[in-house]
Parts: sequence; structure tokens; C-alpha cells
Amino acid sequence: MTNTNPMEEKKQQQHQHQQQEHVVGHEGKCPALWTGRNLTVGDAWRSAEANGRDGGVEREGREGLERADLDFTASVVDEPVERFARRFVVTFRDYKLVGEHRARLTERLNTELNETQRGGWNWVDRKNAAVKYPTDFGVVSVTDESVLPALRGVDMVKGIFADNKIAGRGLLSTTESDYRSMWDKVAEELGPEDILVKGPGRLHGPFSSEGLDGGSGQTKTSTRAGRTLKFGWPSFKKGQLKSLYKPEKIWKLGFTGQKIRVGIFDTGVRQDHPDLKHVEFRSNFTHQQSLSDGLGHGSFVAGCIASVNPQCPANAPDAELYTFKVFTDDQESFTSWYLDAVNFAMIKKVHIINVSIGGPDYSDTPFVDKFKEAAGNGIIVIVAMGNMGPLWGTANNPGDEMFTIGVGGHNSNFDIANFQVRGMTIQEAPYGYGRIKPDVVTYGEQVSSLRIERGCKESSGTSIAAPVATGLAALIASSVPEEDWYWKLNPASMKQVLMEGADKLRGVSIYAQGPGKANLAKSFAIMQTYKPKVTIFPPKIDLLDDMQYMWPHSRSPLYASAMPLMMNLTITNGLGSHGYFKKEPVWTPTNTLGRELVFKFEHSNVLWPWSGYLGLFVHVKESARFSSGRAKGTITFTIHSPPFPGEKNGREQEVKVDFTAMVIPTPPRNQRVLWDDYHNIQYPPDYIPIDDLEYRREMLDWNGDHPHTNFREVFNYLTGNGYYVEVLGSSMTCFDASNYGTLVLCDSEGEFHQEEIAKLESDVKQGGLGLLVIGEWYNRRQMQRLKIFDDNTRSIWSPIVGGGNVPALNRLLSPFGIAFSDEVTKGQLRLGRTSIPVGTGTSLHRLPPQSSLFSLSGGGSPVLGLTAAGKGKVVAYCDTSAFDENLGNSLHPEIFLDFVSYASGRAYPSWIRNGQVHNQGYVGTRTRAPGADELLEEDALRVLKRPMGCHTNAPLYQRQSQGAEEVPKAKEAEPVQEADKGEPGEGQGGRADERVGEHIEEETLVGRAPPTTTEPEWASLRPRVDARKIFEAYYQRQIYGFLVVIACLALLFLWKRISTSRRNKIKATKNRYTRLRQIV
Repeated sequence: MTNTNPMEEKKQQQHQHQQQEHVVGHEGKCPALWTGRNLTVGDAWRSAEANGRDGGVEREGREGLERADLDFTASVVDEPVERFARRFVVTFRDYKLVGEHRARLTERLNTELNETQRGGWNWVDRKNAAVKYPTDFGVVSVTDESVLPALRGVDMVKGIFADNKIAGRGLLSTTESDYRSMWDKVAEELGPEDILVKGPGRLHGPFSSEGLDGGSGQTKTSTRAGRTLKFGWPSFKKGQLKSLYKPEKIWKLGFTGQKIRVGIFDTGVRQDHPDLKHVEFRSNFTHQQSLSDGLGHGSFVAGCIASVNPQCPANAPDAELYTFKVFTDDQESFTSWYLDAVNFAMIKKVHIINVSIGGPDYSDTPFVDKFKEAAGNGIIVIVAMGNMGPLWGTANNPGDEMFTIGVGGHNSNFDIANFQVRGMTIQEAPYGYGRIKPDVVTYGEQVSSLRIERGCKESSGTSIAAPVATGLAALIASSVPEEDWYWKLNPASMKQVLMEGADKLRGVSIYAQGPGKANLAKSFAIMQTYKPKVTIFPPKIDLLDDMQYMWPHSRSPLYASAMPLMMNLTITNGLGSHGYFKKEPVWTPTNTLGRELVFKFEHSNVLWPWSGYLGLFVHVKESARFSSGRAKGTITFTIHSPPFPGEKNGREQEVKVDFTAMVIPTPPRNQRVLWDDYHNIQYPPDYIPIDDLEYRREMLDWNGDHPHTNFREVFNYLTGNGYYVEVLGSSMTCFDASNYGTLVLCDSEGEFHQEEIAKLESDVKQGGLGLLVIGEWYNRRQMQRLKIFDDNTRSIWSPIVGGGNVPALNRLLSPFGIAFSDEVTKGQLRLGRTSIPVGTGTSLHRLPPQSSLFSLSGGGSPVLGLTAAGKGKVVAYCDTSAFDENLGNSLHPEIFLDFVSYASGRAYPSWIRNGQVHNQGYVGTRTRAPGADELLEEDALRVLKRPMGCHTNAPLYQRQSQGAEEVPKAKEAEPVQEADKGEPGEGQGGRADERVGEHIEEETLVGRAPPTTTEPEWASLRPRVDARKIFEAYYQRQIYGFLVVIACLALLFLWKRISTSRRNKIKATKNRYTRLRQIV
């Protein structure tokens, strides 16, 4: 049953019978290698037509596309909750009409299932505009879980995924009666103390809001007559897009966004909105029986692209708007709604899609893959990065994907808005490093745009910044001639012109601004002369040029025996929708110290759609252990893509990336800190709860627990006080403990292998390694109270672990006689004059003899223990609240520094004398430690126990000692074709040949270690210099001493002159008074 009104139904019939048009997808097909499909939407349609099958395909002429409204609402709107209690998206390997998929699937399952199981699943009918066309997925309702294995085994099925709910935080999308029905269904699974709360579904960040704080700028500003001026940037009228981007010059050239079809995936819009000139097409994929916007978000977004209201004009007034209502007025959506909408957008051949949502769940495979397919078919996907700022490690999906244009927001002072997310993407951790996002930053704070009916209002958010970027893209795209659309108007070209035209903001990390703020005039000029090309971001790597821009890499110099410098570069391939590395990346040094670097590379096997990645792992060879200076060189590789339509030969391009970094002598052991990231587990692999149970803004732990994300302040404080922080992205068997003073395990959720436990015991007790362990709450009873109802599977979702994995930490610490308890603590800890917050942490249950113990103020639980363990020292602390900047508590990185100083043996904190020393050891009488076998179940270990091994991010010497591939030599300068002789993915290290050496810039002298002699162990920690440097230092001291003597003599002479002059003046004055008295 459809829910269209008679007028709209009559329109649809007229379109179907009066007009006809061939509806095809874009020519750029995604490679079958990746998708497993042989057809795009357009190919499937053509196949159906050729075989004379009536698929109910709507075919419209040009007039029919002028203005069309389709309202096919979902069939589940009137069904009870139990009817769609476990809905799954079933993706297929090819495109066919819905009826064919259903018939084929039913036929195959009937042969596999018994009579009882056949009633355990149902096909869910979807009634929207997209189901008239071939599709690659279906939705099924499963009441018998034994059906799922058979469903997965069907040859035509590519995958089965929950039909994820995409819902706003804090909104209950079901009615009270529905909730009671859900409760009755799952109540038997709950204990007497369980509290059932509404689950998040597939979370997305909050929509734009008039109350979002954009933050204050860091630079000097002045405001006059409603205009905001920031020195160095042009002034503009606050809130006005036209005033900021000044599109009038482009309009005068005849480009106003015309002929560019922009798809808006949002809450809909009025057909006859008075301030939108070209609402060409509207469709509805929700269960609401309305095409219009009842929330206001869709209207506002559309206005940011094409408003003609003189009070809030936009940049592309003549862009053709195609609205896809995928969100209800309650901000509710499902993955299946998006899949149908994206398929329909490909049928309608839109050029640009604006997506103003995002969330942490990058594992929603069909959701991400469908947008990837759209990009592969030439659609430019522009996505908001998220409003979880100013927190770090909060990049949202799908904005964090390579193929999208992820958009951040700046305020009227041209500072990054307070609400914008920050930090590298987290889905690559711990094996690699996250991507650089956003791709561009646009105006997003207190922007003026359209209301639902008429008039303007102001709102803020990256979901506003995204359509601002979409408006700029539409205006630029309208300048491209239609015959050049395929090779000049695609996801790669638009991303390239926006990024190349951006203006870098000063004092802001690349992981907060990407290339900078959008510049319409520059990007428009670049598009006019654009030729297909391959670009990489960042285009060069100079860790010394702009220290703030390249944070955090600029705070970590390179040295021998260190964990590698890791960076994730994004390749944008304008040569075609897919490509590959014809020549592998190689490293060519351009100065002496550059020869001492070894590069390892990882990269995309196939660059699709229009993009790929290049991962860098940079090491320093042992021969440069005592060297210092700049290391320079160039990374070179070649990309090849198949020919564009009408061309015979493919295209290829050589890409070069200049690299400059500081190399220093290897620091002493006690200044080196190794931060374990390998045993940190975050959402989405499973339900990992937030560390602070009283933190109301978030319920899941997904910010990375990384020194470059939510522990950023600790990282900056340590590096600012003489420590060098490295990150461990492999198991504990992959580092040499003799190189490090302290190993940090902060908020670990992962399980440890027995080999790791044994090695750590030896490293601490015999090797003198310091160990700092910071735990978090763990309590089975509390975990039961955090159960949520998951909308995706219509089942109860329980945390797999607490804020931290206390049972695993206790197994790791048992050789040292230390154990955390299952108590949940809260209070203040006094250390000297500093009082630090403890928010829902754990407590200490056991400590060995001669330990110092510190308890919460007011006779509270013990939360800090310091003890010696053989040659090493161990610090055990019970909460991260004072160090995790994303939890909103007052931060105390100086206490973290005290912990590291003690563990490394470098210094004892002054407050240590205030601890209680337990000569006989300590065992808590009011607490208990978790059971020794807790969280060792197979289901838990599947998520919490990562495989043991050394990955590309392990130290160079460690990988070589475990039989890793041999490091290839440096690339020869000539002939060029020999660059391909190395193994794929491997970097180049070693010496350049003599011809290159003649032109190498001699900036530094590579220090050589002296001959081996018998020395005390501590002597190996000293930086060593050669004889020439000793003489240089001697003569420098002599010269400085001579200059100091000359300066002192000059000062003495000057002082004597001044003293003599003063005495003469005083004597003359006395003589004058004596004469006057004699006269009198």
C-alpha cells in the first residue's frame, strides 16, 4: 500500500505515460575487483529493458524532470514492533529488480531450511521511489536466528548486516506503547538490578543548532557596523555567505550554479519555498507521510546552497535541488533508507550529494560502501565532519573516508569553530596512523539561511559548513562545459580545486584544518585551467617549517632505535575513478643525513574511487645514533589509470613529495616514554562504555585513548619537559626495553598474551624498565546497569568490558604483587599542594611490601601506589579523569609527569614522602579483585585480544630480528626505471650513488660511533661526539671566556668614568656653596 495523495499519484502516472527518457548511471564504474558486482544501476536498467521485462521503471523526459514529487513511504509504518524485530540488510552480488531478488532468495532458502525455519524470516517490502529500479539489496525480518547461517551461505548473497538505526542523541524514536512492547519481549533477559535504557543505534552527531558554541578566536579582532575584521583576512558581514565568499564576479561571467544537480540528503523541503528557485525533484524514503520539512534542518541546508532571499543569499542560486528525505522530523533514519536514496540519486544522475550527518560507527559496511559506489559513479560526496569539538579523536564517519570531501567549520574570526571535531581518524589504529581531515573548512558559525516557510535565521554546526561547501562546489562546477563533465567534474577534480585553493590558518594543526579555509576565487581560477592529475595531501612534509601546523609530528624528532614516524597521506586521483601504483614509492635522499633514513610504505592496491592512501613509516638507521640535523629527501611514485571514454591509452603521472625532518642523537633511556596503544580497544567493534560514568555527553568510548587525541595535553606536557613520547602499535614482544625508561599503559581494554606478561616481568625486574599503569572502573554489577536496547538488532546490548579491563591488568601485574579492585571510586586525591579529581575509577586491592600508598581525601579508598620491582619501578593509578581532556574535568598533566619521572628513575616527586608505606604489603579488606578467569570467554577474547606480532609500525631492528624483509637500498638517481626493483610496499634506505652524492647538500656531519671499548653500562647512554667537535667546543669556550673578560673590563671602565664624573660634580657643587658663604 502506498501512502501518496491523489494529486501526487496522478502526477506520477502522467510522468510514467507521457514522457520517456533513458535513465542510466554515471559512466565511471567501480571495479568488480572490489565490489564483486558486474553492473551499476544504469547497466542493470539497460539489461532489464533489453530483455523486455517490465520492472515498473519510471522513465521521464526532460520536462518531467523539471519538477517532480514522489512520496512512496515505507510499508512498516503501521506494523507493530514485534513484526520488524530483527531487521537485516541483505546485500546481493548484482543489480536486479526487487521481485527477482525475492524470488531467487526464497527459492534457495526453501531448499536449505526445514518447515519450521521457513517461517522464521520474511521479506520486508519497501515502497519508495527507488524500488522501481534494479537494486543490489533487500531487507528481511528474521525471528528465528537459525535462519542466518543459511542466509549467509546463499551464493547470491554478498553480506548480511543489521538495518542500523541512525538516530539523534537523546531522542526516543519509538512511542511509549512500542517501548512497553520491547520491554515485554526482553524482560526475561534482565536481572532485578538491570536498567534498560535506549540504545544509540548508529550514532550521528547533533544536528546544527542555534546554541552551538563557535568558540572565541585566538587572534586580535575588531567589529564595526556588523562587520567582522580579522587582521590578514578580508572583512565581511557576519552571518552572510555572499558577503564572505563574494560570488558576484563569477555570477557576472554567467555562472550561477545552473545545470548542476545537487542532492540533499536531509529532512526534506517545501516544494514551493519562496526563497528557492529550482526545487526540481523531491522524494521520501522515511515512514513519514510527507515530503516537506517539519524540522527545519533540510530547509536551512538547502538555503546554504541556493537561497535567493536578499537577507541570506547563497552562492549557487540556480543550482537544481533534488531532495531526498532520509530523516524524519524526529531525526530518525535507517541504513536501508540511505541505500535506497543513494541508488535513486545515481538513477537521477545528480552531480553532488550533501550529507550533513556523521557518527563514530565506521563499521556500518553497506552504508559506507553505498556512498563509495556513488563516488565511483562520479558523484561528489560532501559530508559534515561532526560537532563533537573541541574534543580530539572525534572525526565522524563517513566524513573520515578518503573518497568524501569532509568539511569542517570556522567562525567569523576565521578560527576553527569550537564545535568542530579534531584529530586524525581512528579506524586505522593501532596498526597505522589516521588520515588527515577535514578536507576543507568553510563558514559554519551563526550562518544565516532559510526557515521552513519563509525568512531567515541563524544556525551553527559542521552540518551547516557542509552545504556551504556544497554551494561553492556547485558554483564552481557550473563553469565546466558539459562535454568536459566526466573528466573535469568528478570527486577528484572538485576535491583538488577546493583543497589547492584553500588558505592555511595560522597556529592550527593540520589535523584540525586540513589545507585550510575555502577560497572561492582561487578555487574557481584553478578549475578554469584544470587538467586531470594526481595530487597528494599534504603535498610536502616539512616538520620544521611550521611547527604548529604539523603537530603532533613536529614535536617528535627522529632518532635511531625509535618507533617509526607514521603518517597517512591521501592520494586524490584525477586521472580516473580507479588506478594503481605503476611504480612503487621510493625514497631518494638529497642530503647526507637523508641517507640515514629508512622508509617503509603501505598503500592502496587499487585507488578507488578516485582516491587511495600512502602510509609512511620512517626509521633512522643505527649508524646515525649520534647524529643531529635536518634530513631531506623526496618520495617518488607513479600512478596509472585506464583511459577516459574516447581515449585509447591510459594516463599516468609521477608524483613527488619532499620530506624534511629533524634527526637528533638518540636520547638517554630515562627520557624516552613508550605509550602502549596496541591494547586500547574502542567502539565500534563492540560496546565499550565511557570511562567517566557521570559524563553525560557520550556513552561510548571511541576517541582513541591516544597521546595525539584525548591525551593530547599530557603529550604536550611531557614533550615540553624534555621527554620523548613514542607509540607502541604492536605487541609487547616487539620493543627493546633497554631503550626506554617508562612504559605507559593508560586505560587499557585489551587482553595480554602470556608471552607479553613474561617479557614485561623480565623487562621491569631484570631490565630496570619503569611501568606506569593507569586503570579505569570495572564492576560486573555496574556493567549490568549499563545495558542498552539496540535498535539495530532489537536486542539487549551489554558492555563487553568496563571503563578498563581490570582482570587483564591484574593478570599483567600479578608478578609484581599488584591488583586493582572491582570497586567504583570517586573523590579527590591530594598530592602535595595539588588536588586532582578521581571520577568513577577503580581502586587498589593489593600492593607488595615497601610500597607507598595514597588514598582519596577524607579516608577514602586507596587509588595510587608506587613500588620498586627488582631493578625497575611501578606506578599504579586508578583513573584517567585528570588526564583525559575529552571528559571535561580539570587536567593535571604535571602529575602525569611526576608519575613518569618516578617510574623512569629520573626524579622523585616531592609529594612522595606523604604516602603511607606498608612494610608488610597491602591487601584491601573492603574490596575484592575480579576473578582470575573473568573476560577470558571466547566471545570476549575475540574482541579484546589482538594477535601477537610485530607489524610495520614496529622498530626497524625488531622487525629485522624477527625475520622481516631486508631493508632495500636507496634508489639510484639514474636510470629511473630501476626504482621498481624493490619489493612492493617497501621503502628505500641506504646510500645514494656517487653522482647523487656530488649534488647532495652538506648540512650535517653524520656522527660515527667510536671503536668498541670496555665501558660501564651507563656510558652507552651518553651522546658521543668526534674529536673535531671536541676541539670546536674547546675553542668556542675560550672565545666566549675572552669576550666575557673584555665585556667585564668595559663595564668596569664605564663604571669608573661615571663614578669619577659624579664625584667631580659633587666636589664642584661643594666649592660653589663654600664661595657663596664666604661672600655672604
